[in-house]
Amino acid sequence: MEKQEYIVLDYEELNKLVTSNYGVEFDFVAAQEANQALYSFNITEKTEIHEYDMKILRDWILGKRQPWPVTVLQDLVNKDVLQPGNYLIDARW
Repeated sequence: MEKQEYIVLDYEELNKLVTSNYGVEFDFVAAQEANQALYSFNITEKTEIHEYDMKILRDWILGKRQPWPVTVLQDLVNKDVLQPGNYLIDARW
């Protein structure tokens, strides 16, 4: 068994962080199509985001559909807004 550490964020805290960094509203529950659960994302290093996902991210900033949360988390790590790590998003309400 391997022990791992997680950075825990409440989904509302994540929404505020993302919205403040991109200037457009973000809704984790809608983007993840989430229900009451914990969601794990392993963003342990800076890596290039696939061009298709970057297009969705850019389109979202222009008012189109939201990107997947993993894309947003990776972009924030790449921009040094978040530290690399294992993220646990608490979407229980």
